[in-house]
Amino acid sequence: MIHLFKRFVFLLFIVNNAFGQVTLTIRPNGAQGKDAMVDSQYPNVNDGSGNDLGAWTWTRSGIPTIGRSLMDFDLSVIPPCANIVNAQLSIYCNTSSAVTQLNSTLSGSNAFYIQRITSSWSESAVTWNNQPATTTTNQVSLSQSTSNTQDYLNIDVTPLVNDMRNNPNSSFGLMMKLQTEIAFRSIVMSTSDHPDSTKWPKLVITYAGATLSNNNVIGAQAICSGTVPSMLQGSVPAGGSGVNTYSWISSTVNSITGYTVASGINNVQNYTPSALVSNTWFRRIVSSCGSPNDTSAPVMVSIVSKPNVSFSVNNASQCLGGNLFTFIDNTSFLGSGGYTRIWNLGTGINDTSTQANVNKSYNINGVYTVKLVATSNNGCRDSITQNVNIGLKPTVGFSINNYAQCLNGNSFSFIDTSTVSSGGLTRVWNFGTSINDNTTIVSGNKVYGASGNYIVKLVVNSFGCKDSLSKIVTVYPKPVLGFISNNSSQCLVGNNFVFTDTSSISSGFYTRTWNLGNNTVSTANTATTTYSTPNIYSIKLLLTSNNGCKDSLIKTITVKANPVAGFNVNNAAQCVNGNNFSFIDTSITGGGSSSRVWSLGTGNSDTTNVVSPSR
Repeated sequence: MIHLFKRFVFLLFIVNNAFGQVTLTIRPNGAQGKDAMVDSQYPNVNDGSGNDLGAWTWTRSGIPTIGRSLMDFDLSVIPPCANIVNAQLSIYCNTSSAVTQLNSTLSGSNAFYIQRITSSWSESAVTWNNQPATTTTNQVSLSQSTSNTQDYLNIDVTPLVNDMRNNPNSSFGLMMKLQTEIAFRSIVMSTSDHPDSTKWPKLVITYAGATLSNNNVIGAQAICSGTVPSMLQGSVPAGGSGVNTYSWISSTVNSITGYTVASGINNVQNYTPSALVSNTWFRRIVSSCGSPNDTSAPVMVSIVSKPNVSFSVNNASQCLGGNLFTFIDNTSFLGSGGYTRIWNLGTGINDTSTQANVNKSYNINGVYTVKLVATSNNGCRDSITQNVNIGLKPTVGFSINNYAQCLNGNSFSFIDTSTVSSGGLTRVWNFGTSINDNTTIVSGNKVYGASGNYIVKLVVNSFGCKDSLSKIVTVYPKPVLGFISNNSSQCLVGNNFVFTDTSSISSGFYTRTWNLGNNTVSTANTATTTYSTPNIYSIKLLLTSNNGCKDSLIKTITVKANPVAGFNVNNAAQCVNGNNFSFIDTSITGGGSSSRVWSLGTGNSDTTNVVSPSR
């Protein structure tokens, strides 16, 4: 039955921990409630939104009519396995009803039944003709009213509600009907659509599972940091439904606060924590259908410090001859009490010591694993291992592709030919240009950027046993080329070119060869030549040092052709009056640009540089 102003459902839970019982009050409003009336005089009319909830037999205009009411409550909030120990229904007289007689016994008793409805129905569609079936099993008989406004409070409907729980497929609420359906008698109560919420039907259910008890956990223990505790054992709880679920929680704060879901598989009766590094408290929560959860007392797993093991060695790689290893215990321990140690020096089970600092010499080359175990007074232990190497002295050697090379194009290749009778080798090359000019590859290549002598050193190492070899390589200098000419450009007539060598070399000496571009070759410091035809000539100076290092330099010079002067005149003899001489330059320049100066014969200043002057 829908009511526009009341939109809430009243649900009240009261938990009585002493008896493991929960009291639930269900009092739906018009939006959530389900109740309706059916009337035999209007067999096809639905009345699912009125305020009257009741049962009656009366007449209208002399026509007999019978009325019945239906109501239903949502029981899904009750746990499926809960045991319903009590259910009480209260219904309230609708004193504001249009039915003026209300609870009437005018012609006899208005006693009525409350029966379980066994077929489905719809609040908005149920009528007299399609009303659902009911059963008389465990029906509740209510005596006649003692007043016309009497409320029926705390009606015991426990068997009916249990039937509804146990037979959900054939339980669809409750029906009110008179025990004697003969006019004139009536019961008029209120629906969930009544504007006064205190008039709504109310169902109070008390359900229980037996109170959980005996939820005990044992397993308090002290463990070493980083280890897994022994299993925490929980008793089988008493009470409840007999079907229990478990959940373990833990806290690293204290025994009261800071609890979160425990790690790992935590939904079991007995629980094994993962490795712990700090004090941790554990509790077990037990759930059983119909019973309040029960949480165990905390059990503590305390953490005992273990030694933080560390040791150092004077030199982890040494030669077999004269080796002496010193091992120093650097262990720290923050716990109370002390710790004991035992060394295993790697040669066998009897090669042990309990001293803080141990000296050891080995008789055979190889790799030995040294182990230090520290154990606290609480039995917490830790250990650490470190390898030491005893090597044999290697025989060092290396080859060079060429000990002496010219600076230009030099490329030295060094190949390690060192050997050792047992074990492996490591190496470091230094190519002599600086302390950082190093490599560790087997075969190295080096190009030097300056001439000079370089000490190449190879150091080989076999487990701390070292040997070294040095060799000198020479990078010969190359000449620094240079030459000058008296003039880089001359006219063909009377040309005379002079080339002077200005080269130098940092050490040693060199010879030279000039190629002057006109089939003239010279080895002199200064070379001279004359060219017979105009052209551009390449002059090459090739220098060869006393160590065979060569380099060359090429420059160009230009020999220019001399011009041949010539001109024409339009008429070499003219009258003085009206004369006009035209001169045309017919000179041959030999290529390139040229300039000219005309002197026209009247004086030193009578000159011009135009191509064809007139006078």
